[in-house]
Amino acid sequence: MFDGEFRSRGGLTFSFSRATEAKDPEGNSVGVDEPRFGRPRLLAPTPIPETVRQTSNRTLLLGSGLDHDGVTPLLIVSEGNRRYLDVFWVADDALLEAETTGEGRVRTVMVRPGGGSVIDLMRGAVEGRAFSPKAGTICHGLLVLMCEVSHETEVDGATVWLPGSVALVISADRGETWQVVYEEPVDQLGNDRVREWSLQNWWPLVRGEAPTEAWFAGADYRHQAGAGGEPPLGGAVYVFRATRAQVGAPWVVEPVVRPIIITDGPNSHVHAAGVMPFGNGGIRVFAGIGDSLTYQRIVSATLEDASSYDTAQDWDYKDDYHGSFGTRGLQFVGCAPGPDPYKAILGSDENGDQIVMLQADDNAGSRADLRHLYGFGLTNATGSRNFVIRTPTPELGGPYVSNFEPGNSTLAASAKRLQFSPDGERWAEAWCPATAAMPSAAVHGNHIYVDSRVNSTGIRRIPVPETLEIRPLLLSSGVENKATASMSAPLPTDSSNELTLLDQASAEALDPPTDGPVYRIGSLANGSSNLARFRPVAQGTQHAFGAVVLRFWLRVEGAEGAQVIIRRNTPGFPAGPWFRYPLQQSANVWAPFVLRDTPFPGEWETMEYQVHSSSPSDPFVCYLAVDTLTADGPLTGMSVPPEQTYASEFASVGSFPALGDEWSVTLSGHALEYLWDSVSTGGYEYPLARIVSDELNYIELIARPSSQDVLVRPVVNGQAPGFGAILPGTWLRGTQLRVCISRKTDGQLEFTSSIGHRLMTQGVILGEAPLPPVRIDFWGGTQSQPGAFAWHGGRVDARAFTQQERSAVLATLLWLDIPSVDCPGDTNGDGVVNFADLNNVLSTFGQSGAPGFTGADLNDDGVVNFADLNIVLSNFGVDCG
Repeated sequence: MFDGEFRSRGGLTFSFSRATEAKDPEGNSVGVDEPRFGRPRLLAPTPIPETVRQTSNRTLLLGSGLDHDGVTPLLIVSEGNRRYLDVFWVADDALLEAETTGEGRVRTVMVRPGGGSVIDLMRGAVEGRAFSPKAGTICHGLLVLMCEVSHETEVDGATVWLPGSVALVISADRGETWQVVYEEPVDQLGNDRVREWSLQNWWPLVRGEAPTEAWFAGADYRHQAGAGGEPPLGGAVYVFRATRAQVGAPWVVEPVVRPIIITDGPNSHVHAAGVMPFGNGGIRVFAGIGDSLTYQRIVSATLEDASSYDTAQDWDYKDDYHGSFGTRGLQFVGCAPGPDPYKAILGSDENGDQIVMLQADDNAGSRADLRHLYGFGLTNATGSRNFVIRTPTPELGGPYVSNFEPGNSTLAASAKRLQFSPDGERWAEAWCPATAAMPSAAVHGNHIYVDSRVNSTGIRRIPVPETLEIRPLLLSSGVENKATASMSAPLPTDSSNELTLLDQASAEALDPPTDGPVYRIGSLANGSSNLARFRPVAQGTQHAFGAVVLRFWLRVEGAEGAQVIIRRNTPGFPAGPWFRYPLQQSANVWAPFVLRDTPFPGEWETMEYQVHSSSPSDPFVCYLAVDTLTADGPLTGMSVPPEQTYASEFASVGSFPALGDEWSVTLSGHALEYLWDSVSTGGYEYPLARIVSDELNYIELIARPSSQDVLVRPVVNGQAPGFGAILPGTWLRGTQLRVCISRKTDGQLEFTSSIGHRLMTQGVILGEAPLPPVRIDFWGGTQSQPGAFAWHGGRVDARAFTQQERSAVLATLLWLDIPSVDCPGDTNGDGVVNFADLNNVLSTFGQSGAPGFTGADLNDDGVVNFADLNIVLSNFGVDCG
């Protein structure tokens, strides 16, 4: 495995070469022929999904959490056409049994007033109104559903049911009875009001203990034209508190208030909202507002004394908590309590950041401090959509699950992903549900459950991932990894704000991680999102073909949540893609910005780049330090030595044990977060790795982002046939690849693969199988095929895995988790062989699975037996530390 170093079992060797110095993602210099390793990356295994309920009806997950005792897990599921609302109080295998027998759940069969499509949870208890549950959460036995209320109305002489208000409905007895605790008066009849993100979680003001106080914040999302075609106007945030005398006691639900009411104009609305502590005994309510550039922002309302929040008149409202009216802020949708009370985890909407952390304070006049956590936008600047982020236990700071889909509608269903975090800070790609519409998910027991809002996939689940954090090996073709190069300084052109080249003393005072020129981009004086324009090469520069890679370092000062965006925008040529780099994590710190671009022929001489801010209402100063500019061909006018232009990185793992006619090779890695994806232009193919028998015989893996796949092709005697195998999957920035290839005794090559955690693909690789492999070569590309990739590691086995075994290997990360010190007999990785290891072997004795399915399978033969027991006993008492 690769984790800031090379680790192996079985005496494998590692070699690495690069002709020049380089820099790692933190800006640290890396010497010639020294490998680069990335920032810590959380990995999740490729799951094997399981169907819980097979139905063609629309299903909705309305929340998960714990019962009054703080132990029993609860889950709410709605199935529309059959009008079921189920509350499960069992999980895992017991939930499957409850689906069959009904034992372990309460089922409410909702009614359809008038026989139409509207459903009513209250079953006609409120005359003339129907309560359709659309969102919800569970707080220690208190089930809270946000309902869209449809009203019986006469239109053109016919009776119809139209949405016109919002209601909050609760149950404290696992759904046996339901009670309306708040209903808004009818307003803007015909506007849809509630979506799955309107109420996602409850909000504790303290962490680490079962709550006796809980806050709830729901959003009125008005997003379609009303009965007369009028556009929706504004929205509101509904807040209430529930208290109980002690853990296990009944909840008392207090009055609902509306501290935030939005009336900006047509099509403005509230996405989601949350509650945090403020000062000594107060609260802060915040909300994401959308949806056009005019409205995008975060607003806040603070109250110094929340003891009488329901009668308070002194809410301090701040319309520009992030962004402001008329400028662009973060219009978040996903919204969950963070790992501590002053933090919230936000999911982006039409923004490249995907998941960010909001840090609040006790100052009513301060602005939101945002920090990027996970994910990047596409190379064509299409934004991300993380619409629902849930945790069943916010008082414990996780675990969390989020849904994600890119805004680009041309990508396959495999572009949609679930993301998982054990603690809210570290996130991992967890599963690709491969549905046309993005489902939402919830953690319940030891599984993540997924609904189907449009597709007929029913309810499915995957195990809660056993994650692994590593620092992967980084490989590049050299166009983005070099340390420095002498180059012509950027030339400022027209600028709506200040663009100043710093003198040497001023630049050195900022301690930039490069010797290149440093520019100061001044604060926004005019509210424009356009900061500056610059030329990265001198006038007269010529270039014949291909791509350019610019490496900058960016430093932001005085910004709370600023994000810098750069794109090629040369007069007379079509504009290039947006490259976004979230600087929320890097205020007053230099952060790397790598931009890979393909200018048009003839554009080089006058090539200009435009710098933008995503939050023009937030004045700030940005420093831009130029590191390198490299290209796929010679640059006249650039003093980059030719021998350094292609400082490609190569790595190899060898000294394999002697392999016969049967063998299996497993590999794991991911695309870099700042380079190519499946919407990248140019149709590039990126060589990733080779399973090598000798220089003329090998199996090559080539990523083809535009085709949304990986080509696996045998090369025999130097000849590559026109066939092999296609591993399907959509490439996003950071997408993971896992593949296991097996050669059977009859020479047939079989594979199991997953790109982006999609459902595993099984198949045969057509073509003649090469001789047994002796090494694996990894590289970042070639001069004609530049690329970049990050590798987690791999394994080599001296037998051919079955399809079931290959799937089982990819469904765990145990084989990838190698201790930093080789310690035979150590089953739990604590560096000592003792009774704990003996107990692990004895307690699993006789069990079988994929090779390495448990730490007790010490020889990776897929079974725990006397061979493993002998390894423990022969090393008993050894301290490998």
